[in-house]
Amino acid sequence: MRAIRFPIFLLTTFLCAIAQGADRIPSAGELGSTVPSFQMRTVSGPLMNRSVCHVCRNGSRPVVMIVLRELKPSQRVLLRNVDRLVEKHRERGLRAFAVYLTDLPRRDIPLVQTFQYNGRIEMPVGISPAAIGTDQLGVEETIPVSVILYHDTTVWKRYDFDVNGPSHQQIRDILANADSLLDQFESTTN
Repeated sequence: MRAIRFPIFLLTTFLCAIAQGADRIPSAGELGSTVPSFQMRTVSGPLMNRSVCHVCRNGSRPVVMIVLRELKPSQRVLLRNVDRLVEKHRERGLRAFAVYLTDLPRRDIPLVQTFQYNGRIEMPVGISPAAIGTDQLGVEETIPVSVILYHDTTVWKRYDFDVNGPSHQQIRDILANADSLLDQFESTTN
């Protein structure tokens, strides 16, 4: 009898919390949710061929995280523009990284290296199993490009794009919001 009481207690507590209008916990990738730490294999630069958690490395800084499921020339434009913004505001703490999600990470490393090299992309770019996108980051398999702006591992803005990637206007919006995130970060640290 005692074994049945505890699950019923938990269920009752949960239902009471819902009935009282308790705030729901945002799921992965939603505004206000926590960006989970995850490992990605960095494909170039000083951390080449190392598994790195860039969420952990960036700590409480404002970050632009770009999640890719496809590599297309239009996405290079996005990454280059974010690169320029980060270089402009690096001393203020802005950081960025991109992760390519694939079912065959080992096979696709040269593809990602070529994409980064040809695009002259300076930010860290890595590769991770596709399941991380859906399970941990909340980016559905049908979303080829997602940009997540976060600060102190809390999602501040999120953009999802189709196979064409963001338009020039959408890139400008992302950059403007990254600037706003940086301003907010500076106002909370001063």
